Amino acid sequence: MEFDIASSGISGLETALGLSMALVHGDAADIIVFDPDYEWTVDKSNFVSKGKNTPFNGWRLKGRNLLTIVDGKMAYRDARFK
Repeated sequence: MEFDIASSGISGLETALGLSMALVHGDAADIIVFDPDYEWTVDKSNFVSKGKNTPFNGWRLKGRNLLTIVDGKMAYRDARFK
């Protein structure tokens, strides 16, 4: 029967997990590990980028990316992340 006239629509619960996994199988993940409570002080001398110009040097901030994985390979790891 056509979906638009079926009384209960389409069954989704039984297939939801398997269909979701179909989106991730075969591809390397891009993932970050982010700690929203991680407190740190901006120190432009520790910047990974070549640009060191910032008006925020010395500011105390909260929230930091600790790990980045791109195409299944570690692209960044904060030295304090173990």
